[in-house]
Amino acid sequence: MRVGGRLANSDFDYSKKHPILLSPTHKLTKLIFEYEHVKLMHAGPQLLLSTIRDNYWPISGRNLARKTVKNCVKCARYAGQTVQPIMGDLPKNRVKPSLPFSVVGVDYAGPFIMKNKPGRGCKPIKCWVALFVCFSTRAIHIELVLSLSADDFLQAFKRFVARRGKPSEVYSDNGTNFIKANKDLLAISEFFKLNHSIICDTVATIDIRWHFIPTNSPHLAGFGRLV
Repeated sequence: MRVGGRLANSDFDYSKKHPILLSPTHKLTKLIFEYEHVKLMHAGPQLLLSTIRDNYWPISGRNLARKTVKNCVKCARYAGQTVQPIMGDLPKNRVKPSLPFSVVGVDYAGPFIMKNKPGRGCKPIKCWVALFVCFSTRAIHIELVLSLSADDFLQAFKRFVARRGKPSEVYSDNGTNFIKANKDLLAISEFFKLNHSIICDTVATIDIRWHFIPTNSPHLAGFGRLV
C-alpha cells in the first residue's frame, strides 16, 4: 500500500510521490529506522524521519524516530551530561547592602608594557594593574602599579582610599606582597593608636580587616574568581 498526495506533477521519484505505508508495530519498520539512523551517522529524530519519508510513510513516525534515537547506545553515551553540583550560598558581604567599596577584593592583572618617560630614548618597562572590586555593587577601581613590591602596592592602595574612601574589609589572595602590605598597615595603625592618641581622635583610624584567601580557592571570596 502506498500513500497518495499532491506531488503527481513534480519531478520527484515515484517512491517519494507515493511512499510505502509502514505499520508502526512491524519488525521491518523498526529495522528500517535503525538502519537509517546508523547510515546517517546517528542523526536526530527530525532528520531521521525526514530521510525515511523519501521512500516510506511510517504511521506514528515521529514517535518511532524518537524511540530509535533514545534506544541507541552510542547516542545515549555521547549525550550524557555531567552532574552539576549545587552551588553554595553567597557570603554575607556579597548580599548585604553597604556603601560602595566598603568591602573590596583586590588582585593584580598583567604584566603590561609601558614607556617609562615620554620622548626619545624611553625604555619599555613592565607594569601591573591593581583591580579593586566592590563586593556589593561589583564596581571596579583600577590603579597602576610599577612593580610587585609591597611599597608600590601600598601607594596604589593609598590612592584608592583617597579616591573611594577607606574600606572596612579587604579580600585578597595569599601573595607575599599583600601579606607584607597587611603587616605594614597594621604597624601604622598600632603606631597611631599607641603613640598619637590626639591624631587618632581627630583622624579616622586606618586599621582594616584583611582576609587572605587560601591557595586555589577563589570561590571563598564569593566570586568565580576574586576579581
